[in-house]
Amino acid sequence: SSCSRNECGRHQPSPSVATTLRRCNCALPRGCMEAPGAADYVPFEASEALAGGQKRSRDDPASEVAAAKPLFQVIFLVDASGSMSTKDATSQTGAALSRFDAVFKAVEVFIGLLVGMQDVVWSLAVFHDSYELKVQQEPCLPNFRGHLRKVRVGSWPGGSGMYASALQAMRLLSSGGIDVGVLLSDGEPSDAQPDCLPPLLARMRRRRGPRCTLHTVGVGHFNPECLRQLAAVGGGSFHDNSALSAQSLRNTFSQLFTKFSTMRSTVLSFGAFALEPLPPREREPPDLWQTASSEALASASELLAARLMLYAPSEDTDESAFGEQRLETQGDARQVRVHRRPFAEGAMRYAFHLFIQSGPERDMHLVVKESKFAGAHDSAEKLHRFFLANHQRAQALSTGFNGGLAASEAGQDTQVSAWKKLKVQFVPAYVIQLQDSFTESGFRYVTAERFIPGDYTKFNGNDGYVNPSARSHIAGLAAAFSHFTFVQTEGRELCVDIQGVGRQWTDPQLHSGSLEFGPADLGTAGMKQFFRSHTCSGLCHALRLRRVHAESLEMGEQLDPLDLQEQRAPSFCVICLEGPREVACLPCCHLCICRACAGFGPAAAHDGVVDVDAVSCAAEGPPSRCPLCREAVASVRPMDTSEL
Repeated sequence: SSCSRNECGRHQPSPSVATTLRRCNCALPRGCMEAPGAADYVPFEASEALAGGQKRSRDDPASEVAAAKPLFQVIFLVDASGSMSTKDATSQTGAALSRFDAVFKAVEVFIGLLVGMQDVVWSLAVFHDSYELKVQQEPCLPNFRGHLRKVRVGSWPGGSGMYASALQAMRLLSSGGIDVGVLLSDGEPSDAQPDCLPPLLARMRRRRGPRCTLHTVGVGHFNPECLRQLAAVGGGSFHDNSALSAQSLRNTFSQLFTKFSTMRSTVLSFGAFALEPLPPREREPPDLWQTASSEALASASELLAARLMLYAPSEDTDESAFGEQRLETQGDARQVRVHRRPFAEGAMRYAFHLFIQSGPERDMHLVVKESKFAGAHDSAEKLHRFFLANHQRAQALSTGFNGGLAASEAGQDTQVSAWKKLKVQFVPAYVIQLQDSFTESGFRYVTAERFIPGDYTKFNGNDGYVNPSARSHIAGLAAAFSHFTFVQTEGRELCVDIQGVGRQWTDPQLHSGSLEFGPADLGTAGMKQFFRSHTCSGLCHALRLRRVHAESLEMGEQLDPLDLQEQRAPSFCVICLEGPREVACLPCCHLCICRACAGFGPAAAHDGVVDVDAVSCAAEGPPSRCPLCREAVASVRPMDTSEL
């Protein structure tokens, strides 16, 4: 279906769009359309009941409407203005693509990840001087690509990019369930009064509430301020793709899929009320707990009674059936100090400091996390079913990984030889009941982990993200651990979202074929995203892990440690396992350490040579013996490795 323009210049939907539009009072050109009346939408209570699994009477009209409409819808709003025909985007093979084609390839990636979700439909509209409704509430079936390609062939960029047209199309396509819009454009809006666009979207969201979200994506170089504003007003996120790379767009759409999938799982697990965000909270300075006076700390925290919660023993419950186990309070209540303001936050939760008096001069320092959304921390069951399940499963898998490290075949790879001595650890996790007179039950429930001092790093995410700035050897260790978990469980599970300080990790997330590990468990789609971005390291070879096809997830042959000898992979310092090997030990001439571990500095170096006897015994000094052959080191010399 497409829209046509009537005699007065207003956009009118084709007859197949069964809805009535009213003119709004904003000053947008050609008369902006008001959203359909409230009677056209499913009441919020109906969608909440549907999401939360509550049953309604057959006589209830809201139940009939909700049953007739999809629960989740992804709406793609694609800029089809003339500039989108510019062929300055690059494909994965380096070939030139039009911006329009690059966007459609990214849309194809997103819909491909939705295939199999029976409660999700997708719609697509293109916009220029007007809008065209190309696809309306199409199920996510495996044969979607043929339909999408027909849409692309039948769409020709031209005209200007009117953002108001995109918002009008989103109104028409809105369902009675939960709608997530994705608006893509390669330029600033051509609307005569672009300042009216955020208020227009705000009016729509006031009616729909959190059931209507808009993400925006910028393609190319331009001022994306309007897109940023629309994403902020729409409760979504803005993504900048100024590089005009098809791969960059694919990555963006993979991230958007992760956001959508997490939201969908959250609604299915907790009900639609879980979309209601709590008021934002101001953060405290990150080092307040260390630098503030005792009086300042007293005012920054509150004393509460807390009790630890553990699984109730049951002979009939399988230990692996996390969803069937029940938490009970254990022991007597203890007084704790909880900071009033968070020191950090993520997409879903805030992090607070909590201290438990464990001795006359020492407190146990924990990090407690609370949801940013309503109703997600007033029940212990809602927390333990996923949080502790992920932690306990990750701890079990890490035990097997550590055993695999110790038995790994290093061959001539000295870096892997050093890894054999390492162990990874997930810090213990708990659920704590806090006394809170402001809640209906008198309690609230928080997740807790031991505080880890040091530089906190996220090594990989649950959406295929790999941190490019993370310390190389720990990032490689985290990636190999994730790969190991998939092989170890025969493809049933994959542990990702590895983060922490060094080799002490926390807050992991598992993907599973059975989707049993909570809202962030993306199932096989999440597994595919990991392997699309994963590059097997020397450690994957040393562990003899099996190759995994990123699209089919089929496992192939084992990796061979001997293959590494045929590769010129980067070699790292055998002491810190991080810096490049650029310094040789003399007289044995083994090139095996980095400049930092060799002690090079203004006072120590003389003509490019460091005399071991002239350097103090500080930790940053050069080794007294070669780490490889153990021969005494008289001096160390930097080498030009570019010619090696």
